[in-house]
Amino acid sequence: MHNLTTKEVQVMKCLWDASEKITSSEITKRANERYGCDWKLTTVSTFLTRLVNKGFLKLERNGKLYTYEILVSEEEYLEYEMSRMADFWAEGRAGKLVAALGRGKKITEKDKHEIEAILDGLDG
Repeated sequence: MHNLTTKEVQVMKCLWDASEKITSSEITKRANERYGCDWKLTTVSTFLTRLVNKGFLKLERNGKLYTYEILVSEEEYLEYEMSRMADFWAEGRAGKLVAALGRGKKITEKDKHEIEAILDGLDG
C-alpha cells in the first residue's frame, strides 16, 4: 500500500464518509467545507488522479459525469497507518502505541471495552 499525503487523506475521507458515489465537484465542496480549504476543482482532480494511480480509487464514467469507486476501505487504510505508526514510534509494539494514544486523548468506558474485546480475541 502507498503512503498518502495529508491532502490525499482528506479527499479520501470525503469519499469514505459519503453514503453514495460522488463527483469531483461534490468532493471539492465537501473538502472545502470540512477542512477549511479553498481548493478548486482542478486541484481536487489532481489529488483524485494521484489516488487512482496509487490504487485507492477507480475512475468511472457515467455519461458526462465522473465518479470514483473506492478500492481501499477506510478500515484497511487506518490499519495500515496504525501499523506504520507502531513500527516507527512504538518499536512495533501495539501496547506502546495504545498507551501513547491513551495519554494523548480521553479514553471512554466504551473505548476500554472495545480494546478489551480486541485483546480477548487475540491469540497469545
